[in-house]
Amino acid sequence: MSALTTTSRLLGKLENAIAQLAAIAMFAIMLVVVADVVMRYFFSKPLIFSYDLISMYLIVVVFFFALPDTLHRHGHIAIDVFQPMLPARLRFAAECIAYAAGALVMALISWKLGERAFVAWSKDEVTATTIPWPIWLSYLPAAIGCWLFTLRALYRSAAHLASAFAGRPLVELPPPPLTSTTEEAAS
Repeated sequence: MSALTTTSRLLGKLENAIAQLAAIAMFAIMLVVVADVVMRYFFSKPLIFSYDLISMYLIVVVFFFALPDTLHRHGHIAIDVFQPMLPARLRFAAECIAYAAGALVMALISWKLGERAFVAWSKDEVTATTIPWPIWLSYLPAAIGCWLFTLRALYRSAAHLASAFAGRPLVELPPPPLTSTTEEAAS
């Protein structure tokens, strides 16, 4: 097994694990909303923490923990009109540059989110709401998700660079889009 395959599998396990946490957070959102509705309309006692819990923590986990797994599964929007027309080496070189640029941007975002989480933790910052929620807990999942996204983008950049030199794919490529022609051919 090559180093690229091993790296991808390890990243895939991490991405899958936090994607599962994102699914649990989505389920928790549904439970909190249902509980809040029941308490509000049947007992006139709404949950005072539901909005803050959902908006500050659970939505952050759902979004940022799903980002790296979505990249791994090629689920992000990609414009590939001219890509199939490019020679293989040029295509891999272009992918390498694009993933490297994405990794740079996400590394900067990750760094600032991590720094902000650390400052909020070290200063014991809390929200100015009825319940003083710790602020660092809303930054930490965002930083973790962005760092994993960065690692996947760096992996893809390196793998596409190796593919450009080899002249053949050494990294998983996105599947071709489903069209009426490919659907008819499959049936």
